Amino acid sequence: RTFTLFGAAVLAAGLVACGSSSAPQDVAAAPRTITDTTGRQVTVPATVKRVVTVGSVPVLNSFPFAVGEGATIVNGIPGGNTAMYSSYTVFAPDLLTAPTVQSAIGQPPNVEAVLNLKPDVALTSDAATADQLQAAGVPTVVLGLETGDKIKDSVRVTGEVYGKQQQAADYVAYFDDTVKRANAVSSTIADADRPTVLYVNLQPLRRPNRIMEFMLDQVGAKSVTHDVQVGQFQFGVEQFQQWNPQMIIGMRPEDRTGLTSDPKFAALQAVQNNKIGIIPTGIQIWGNNTTEQPLGLLWVATFLHPQQYASIDMKAETKNFYQRFYGVTLTDEQTTQLLNAAL
Repeated sequence: RTFTLFGAAVLAAGLVACGSSSAPQDVAAAPRTITDTTGRQVTVPATVKRVVTVGSVPVLNSFPFAVGEGATIVNGIPGGNTAMYSSYTVFAPDLLTAPTVQSAIGQPPNVEAVLNLKPDVALTSDAATADQLQAAGVPTVVLGLETGDKIKDSVRVTGEVYGKQQQAADYVAYFDDTVKRANAVSSTIADADRPTVLYVNLQPLRRPNRIMEFMLDQVGAKSVTHDVQVGQFQFGVEQFQQWNPQMIIGMRPEDRTGLTSDPKFAALQAVQNNKIGIIPTGIQIWGNNTTEQPLGLLWVATFLHPQQYASIDMKAETKNFYQRFYGVTLTDEQTTQLLNAAL
């Protein structure tokens, strides 16, 4: 009798397993049509296993990673920029040696090189590039790379590409919650306690993009370039000296060296008071366009207002974010190196 009951249970379990696996497979086998961030209708395979990112590669790479699918990216970082993204030795070492499909970041793709990688889908931020690759037979999805809602919309679309809608929704909820957490504190910071800040890259001398303006607005700071609408805004040393910000956020580690060793920056109050921070780089620079933007926001908050945001544990936030969304487990040492812009 024991054997009969066991056999019946096995048979029942087998029937349930067959029923539960065959139906979803039949559904999943059909290609899916999604709408990208420009409203284009794109038909993608049922299962997406190989993806090429074309254009602003590190930015675009962050989107598959945000839904736990970074391993599907098959192209590398173009233009000899692997040294600039040494963090990939931890996050995505294979991409440091993977074939590239364009001469430099942001440049047009070599269509033949794209085809050679046999991608299921290509991701880009440029509609003309998308149409070019689509005409060559590669389903191509356009993602918006701007701050806030555009980043969230692009994660939602990426979730559709991979069938990871729930993880995309979780990311959006986390993004919104992070902004609320930052706002809850910044709303209590008096105007007199809001420092003047410049986000800068020294080579060439510029404000790298407008993304940082969004972050600075959320955390109780006065950006000296707040009203500059140009994305990559270049300026001269004289203008820098005129702004004389109280705090400086550098884009790359070498920016700190340049600021502290070049005599023409010596009189800046941020330099004299050692109020220089270098924002971390993961899959992309946190201060630029990336799905890591929530971490960037928290880092900026704790750098500018360490006392007011003392409850934020950046090590824990960083480890949890990458494990939860990117599927990357960082050691304590790696997390410390990342936060010190030394990964």
